[in-house]
Amino acid sequence: MNANVTVTYLYPFERSNDEVLEKQFAEFEAVGCTDIALIAKFLDRILVEPKFLIRLMMLAQDHKLRFSDAHGVWGPALGLGIGGRFPSLIPSMLEAHKKAMRYCADIGCRTYTVHTGAHEHIYFGVSVEKCTECIMRALDVLLPEAEKCGLIIALENNCENPGSADSLLPVFKAFASDCFGCCFDVGHAHYLLPEPKRPAMFYANGQEQFFCADPLKKLQPYIVTAHVHDNDQTGDWHKLPGHGTIDWNTVMPELLKSPRLLSIQSEAETAYDTFSIPELKDCFDRLMSLR
Repeated sequence: MNANVTVTYLYPFERSNDEVLEKQFAEFEAVGCTDIALIAKFLDRILVEPKFLIRLMMLAQDHKLRFSDAHGVWGPALGLGIGGRFPSLIPSMLEAHKKAMRYCADIGCRTYTVHTGAHEHIYFGVSVEKCTECIMRALDVLLPEAEKCGLIIALENNCENPGSADSLLPVFKAFASDCFGCCFDVGHAHYLLPEPKRPAMFYANGQEQFFCADPLKKLQPYIVTAHVHDNDQTGDWHKLPGHGTIDWNTVMPELLKSPRLLSIQSEAETAYDTFSIPELKDCFDRLMSLR
């Protein structure tokens, strides 16, 4: 385990207007936080308003904070697995990620988390195998860009079949690069765990959602960062750890053993749970003590 694993606060700043951003940055500084994440909504804004990057860096500098991790741009046409049904979307997806990674490098991020994307699988019946093929083709293009930027592309396990640990394992095995790894999403993994007598799950179109056993064990060699939040397996609720059914006393010590781990990112969302920034900091201090 890397003894210098940092806690990065992936806070839902997108629900804040510009006037309160400085207050929130100041509150993170006041409780002793040093690392925050460049959220996808910030990146979306920077892509259309580049000067916002300068404002963010000024705020971070003023409050002794650093952007050590980033959540990459995402959406129906931005997953790396896009293209099985709509190949015309591939060039714009690749260009968006290339541009976003360059901004992330300038702002000081180490990791850039990306989604697999599952809209073509869920709504148009594209197979998991085809999605995986598209992900690999996208990485062929994006990894050289990550190497130029000094970033690690962190592919996230998601809640749909193309993004499960079972589906992603061949991708991680295929790319032995220091600039590629896994963003292990604890909540997503918990949502897909098979449990005794757990009923089958289906997408709205009738396709079955498959469960995935031992996701942490399968992905552990590749984990460079992690999204940490809680749920009760009824949905991807992004609750504060301890407000769901994840056994943190078991999960955290094992997660912290991941040999490439650089950071733990808080991804609890205030839309699903009510908590203050001091409560968030206290929660993750307790989690990090579970070694």
